[in-house]
Amino acid sequence: MKKIYNILFPAIIAVLTIAGCKKDKDATYPVLDGAQVTTWQDPAFAGFETDGSLKQAIVKQRIPGSPDSLYNFSVKGLFSKAGVASTDIPVTFTLDYSTLDSLNYRQVSSNRPVYEKAPDSIFTFKNKTGIIKTGTYSTDEVFFSISSAKIKLGHLYIVPIRATSSGFSTSSKIVYFVIKGIDPFPWSILSVDSEETSGEGPNNGFAKFAIDGNVNTFWHTQWQGGSPGLPHYIAIDTKRVQPMAGIVLTNRQGASSGVPKKIDVSVSSDGTTWTPAGSFNNISTGSAPFKLTFPTVQSARYFKITVTETYGNTNYCFYAEINIF
Repeated sequence: MKKIYNILFPAIIAVLTIAGCKKDKDATYPVLDGAQVTTWQDPAFAGFETDGSLKQAIVKQRIPGSPDSLYNFSVKGLFSKAGVASTDIPVTFTLDYSTLDSLNYRQVSSNRPVYEKAPDSIFTFKNKTGIIKTGTYSTDEVFFSISSAKIKLGHLYIVPIRATSSGFSTSSKIVYFVIKGIDPFPWSILSVDSEETSGEGPNNGFAKFAIDGNVNTFWHTQWQGGSPGLPHYIAIDTKRVQPMAGIVLTNRQGASSGVPKKIDVSVSSDGTTWTPAGSFNNISTGSAPFKLTFPTVQSARYFKITVTETYGNTNYCFYAEINIF
């Protein structure tokens, strides 16, 4: 069973609007770089689907066991009046949990899990100010960060951000970032060209041990009774079409000779037609999980790793864990 966490991708841009007159004006929320932005406004509950769920909740993948890192996200203040600001407009970005109880009332009424405040231990928002400078229409990006390794399965965190500015009316809407831990998906092996079915014992060797969530088990290509040469491949079915920004690999613990050095990664939506996603050389020999990022985010259900060269120039290769992000 492959455990996956959902999290925002780095550098997703949400836009909060500041009205350029004294009359309140609805905010606009452009969707940039593939981001999905959700809004909510009391008492109209704007931003809800008819079944009570939040519209367009931002959910992207995060892989457990990957090295701890901060994922950075950004927001901007936007001058909504036609044209540009005629004077500098200071903007303050705040966390606004004032609607959390109402949101959770809707969640409970719809038999959905409640939202939790993002705890300080995973969330950092240091610089909360920006300026819409004279002659421009937006602030620079203001960043906040989430510690990827501290997101826990079974929690539904929410980060609500509001923009305010003295002397100018501001939209009453809030931009919500949703970070969700989801249940495991039953990934399976689509195909593999070689696996060791006896020489590594009952709990190693088979391809399925590369997706069991245990770094102490591993897939190993055949070596007993013959050792077919490179290239070797392993193809995995994630059971649903989803965005793939790259792969997370964990080498066999304590191994050196046979560690993959060069690999090609391809993706597929049907398990038959494959599209190249990235090629990687001189990759890590360490025991810790590491990420390899595709040049372009892919949308696919299946992915395949083809090992074309190993350290030690062996005929065999192996992986302890294979994942995506």
